[in-house]
Amino acid sequence: MLSKKILPRILDGCLEDNKTFLAGNYRGFQVIIDQVANRQKGLWIQISAHREDDTYRLDLLRLLDTMKAENRKITAAEVSDCTVSIVMQLPGTMRKYPEMINPVVSQVVEFLRGRYYVSGCMECGTVEQPRELYLVNGRHSLLCPECAQKVRQGLEGRQEEIRAQKSSLLPGLVGAMLGCLAGIVVWILVYRLGYIAGISGLVMAVLSLKGYEKLGGALDRKGVVICLLVMLGSVFLANKLAWAWAAYDGLKDYGYGFFDCYQGLGEILEACELSGAYFKDLAVGYFLTLLCTAGTVISSFRASNGSFTMKKVK
Repeated sequence: MLSKKILPRILDGCLEDNKTFLAGNYRGFQVIIDQVANRQKGLWIQISAHREDDTYRLDLLRLLDTMKAENRKITAAEVSDCTVSIVMQLPGTMRKYPEMINPVVSQVVEFLRGRYYVSGCMECGTVEQPRELYLVNGRHSLLCPECAQKVRQGLEGRQEEIRAQKSSLLPGLVGAMLGCLAGIVVWILVYRLGYIAGISGLVMAVLSLKGYEKLGGALDRKGVVICLLVMLGSVFLANKLAWAWAAYDGLKDYGYGFFDCYQGLGEILEACELSGAYFKDLAVGYFLTLLCTAGTVISSFRASNGSFTMKKVK
């Protein structure tokens, strides 16, 4: 994750580089630093902290609110029963990691030490039982054996609930088609500007999935497959509509209407020797759409199946 020159400068060199995350004990508190893998890339800092008699953690919440207001690099900060979580913007270069991380973590840890917090299990706060590091749905957590079992059971129970959900096919299909309409409009407008953009396909994917779930009552595996098929059909329709509009622009002065151009597009393309260009645009459109939507479709399929990941890291 970091170079050997940078790592010793972060929190007095107490963190171990585990390639995809950093973890270690800083002044008595377990600290885990992950990279946030979403559109707003950043660093997710977790500090294991618990105090039995501090039920509402108001002073800690006020501290985090103040830090967030004073430090624009902090994009989110929250407190659970046993964990302080802070999300910071990803610095431009690795050299800035220490100067960005150290002041924030040091300030929080000093506050926790001064108010007699302890660092234990990130679910129950216990310090009596041994804790092990787990990766749970992309999040690293330090868990005692009992909490690890509870977390797994909860995930398995949720998986059964999701798999038991069944969608209504016809309303879901209507929702998927309505969702794709917005993507078709975006596709045509972008094409009119002279571009083919995968973002148009992404709009189709996101809105068709949302539409199916909204009208179908649930987004099951069947729904994800249907949305994918509707999306692929919508790409074909959007490309044809965009080309028909271009043909209409060139032929409207000769008495041709838009629907004439749409219905006779094949003959127009052959007459103008543009069939190759048409199918090239279609192929590029499919490629960019699949490239931009693959992550969304895969994650939706996993979610519709109730899939989860939980494995012991160390």
